[in-house]
Amino acid sequence: MDRLVAQLARIIADGVEQRAFAATDAQAAGRAVFDPTARFHNPANSASWTDPRIAADYEHVTSLVLAGLSARA
Repeated sequence: MDRLVAQLARIIADGVEQRAFAATDAQAAGRAVFDPTARFHNPANSASWTDPRIAADYEHVTSLVLAGLSARA
C-alpha cells in the first residue's frame, strides 16, 4: 500500500512541476487519492466490480479527485 501511495505521490509531484496540479504535499495528496479509490483497486472490493454502476461511480470519483488536485488559474 505504501508503494502505491508513493507512486501516486510521484505522479502528483510531476503534475505540480507541470503546473497541472496545485498540491502542496504530494505524499499527503497521494494518500488522499488512494483512499477514496480503494473500491476500484482493492481486491477485497472485487465483488462490487460487476455492479453495472461501477463505471459511472469511477468517473464521478475520478472527476472529483482531479478537480481537487487541479491548479487554479
